[in-house]
Amino acid sequence: MPNDCRNYITIASHDNPKQLHDLIENEFANSKIDIKKKGPRGIILLLLSKWTPDFDWLQNLVTRYPDCWIKNEWSEEGGTSGVWVGGRLFKDKRSVIKTLEWDDICIEGSSVYFDN
Repeated sequence: MPNDCRNYITIASHDNPKQLHDLIENEFANSKIDIKKKGPRGIILLLLSKWTPDFDWLQNLVTRYPDCWIKNEWSEEGGTSGVWVGGRLFKDKRSVIKTLEWDDICIEGSSVYFDN
């Protein structure tokens, strides 16, 4: 069985909130997501994936919705974590994709460090 990967995804659109609405309707209408916060220009949600985030899908979102900024903070239950950021918040800024990945405390390990 694959390890679960928790993806906390923040999507914002400063200049084009309609594009944000379209992205949410087109990409998440039939998905099992947990919306954490939602406003007229942004949304934060939890999406589960297997092993790692779907980096190709994230890249395609930035291509299809160029006025949106997307940040995916993720953690895999085996101990790998990272952040993926792409897109842009303002039209006068260029779109850039950055990633960072690190070893983190796994789910079982957290009980060793934090449970009494």
